[in-house]
Amino acid sequence: MSAYRTSKDKLLNYRIETKTGNALIININDGAKKGSRKVIEIPAYVDGHKVTLIDAIDSNAMETLILPDTVEQIREQVGRFSTHLKYVYCKGTHLTYVRDDVFDNFNGTVYTTKGNVLYQYCIKNKKKVKDYQVPKV
Repeated sequence: MSAYRTSKDKLLNYRIETKTGNALIININDGAKKGSRKVIEIPAYVDGHKVTLIDAIDSNAMETLILPDTVEQIREQVGRFSTHLKYVYCKGTHLTYVRDDVFDNFNGTVYTTKGNVLYQYCIKNKKKVKDYQVPKV
């Protein structure tokens, strides 16, 4: 794993996987811009690196989180300290792994493709889940 980096737009903190060159998103850089960012959309590529792993996403102002379809694994809690988070959108076509406690502190609605591992996680853990739809933001 490479050293900790901040994206050129200063929105994301990430690392690069040595073997694949793909990006592992560590977190949102809340100090990047003044004002609130109610909608956080993680891009499919950050600084030219494909985003395939999510380790944690938190932002005090975030109400909606949109994950790219390139994500293969969600390995850390999402929205653990995001008290305003209401919606998570993740099409999840390439998603193969979701850690057991990834949405422990999340009480909103997850929009994902019916039957994928995230959908199954939500059913198993009694989280609100709906079939994926394009976010209206």
